[in-house]
Amino acid sequence: MSQVSQGLLDAALDLIKRGTQGVPFSSRAELARAANVSEANLSRWLSGASTPTLKKLEPVLAALGAKLILPDENGTYATMPDVRLVLQDQYAPQGGAKSPVENDYVLVPLVGEVGGGSGLLPQRKEPEFWLPLPRNLVGPEMWIVRMGKGDRSMLPRVYPGDLVVIDRRRIGDVKPENIYLVQSPLSEGGGFALRRAKEVLVHNKSMLLFYADNAPEGYQPQIFDLNLYPGGNVREAIKGRVVQIISNVGVR
Repeated sequence: MSQVSQGLLDAALDLIKRGTQGVPFSSRAELARAANVSEANLSRWLSGASTPTLKKLEPVLAALGAKLILPDENGTYATMPDVRLVLQDQYAPQGGAKSPVENDYVLVPLVGEVGGGSGLLPQRKEPEFWLPLPRNLVGPEMWIVRMGKGDRSMLPRVYPGDLVVIDRRRIGDVKPENIYLVQSPLSEGGGFALRRAKEVLVHNKSMLLFYADNAPEGYQPQIFDLNLYPGGNVREAIKGRVVQIISNVGVR
């Protein structure tokens, strides 16, 4: 199974689990009856005892009102696939709103690992996996990167191994309170890292300062001449803004 298919399968199973926790179904048995599938098979799929195909999950997803939109035949993810869970009218709480309740998810790709400013961000045709996130929390151009296991540069905000959601479109003005996915100039190796950033003038020359939160452990600031980037464009240096951190200790 390709990485894309596995990621979609994992996301579909996650959504099915959510759909049996009270809304729209109160149990696996209730969902199995609605989908006309074996409760035993559904339980094995959700527990990981056996692995279904996306085809086998189609009636279960249909019972939830879910729709899978797959990547194109080349496996690219320029347009992110959707995993959409729409609760139909008949599942609305008694006496509640008459319009459908919507719980909408987008699959965001994990594109690589960053850390230390030296590791290059892998440009893969297929990401390592897809993570379903609520649509109201993410925009149309998102990446997920993993903080390197040995990188402590952004402690205590970002821990080694954390998954970090990057918005590549809505960067806005460079502000010190934000954390960014930054790239050093190609002449310096072109490495990616998570850093604070600030535009500064040095002898009337535009420079870009990258700095870590954990400077006491040796992660010192770096300053680069903007002219080292194509067109002297700060957007060539700052690739995206951190909008969410998914850690073992919770979402920040």
